[in-house]
Amino acid sequence: MSNQRRDVRFNFESHPIEGMFSIYKMQEEIIESKPARMYLQDLSAGGLRFSSRLDIPPAAGVTYCFTFQVLQTSFQLYGTIQRKQKEGNRYYYGVKLVHSDRQMRLKIIQIVNRLAINRRKRERLIKGR
Repeated sequence: MSNQRRDVRFNFESHPIEGMFSIYKMQEEIIESKPARMYLQDLSAGGLRFSSRLDIPPAAGVTYCFTFQVLQTSFQLYGTIQRKQKEGNRYYYGVKLVHSDRQMRLKIIQIVNRLAINRRKRERLIKGR
């Protein structure tokens, strides 16, 4: 299986970001489902990975809404679940984002780059460089 990731991805490692997700659309019908808690594991302009205790059955044609905040920036992103993996009592989901505009994609790229720069600065301070 080839790695299809083209975008720079930031992994939140041992500090996932808490957020919420809900079903936004099924096929072409807008749905307002009850939101559930999620933990953002990583983020790129093309997708995200999150964990949850919920076992979400795979379903074609379902678009989810993901809301969270990173670096004082609020996000409301939409995407479809592409992968699912169970580890212990948690499920990890890979999501392909569906962007409504180029501005949102650029916003994610800027945040991912800022996070990566901040991490490198912290690592240099720890190493004493």
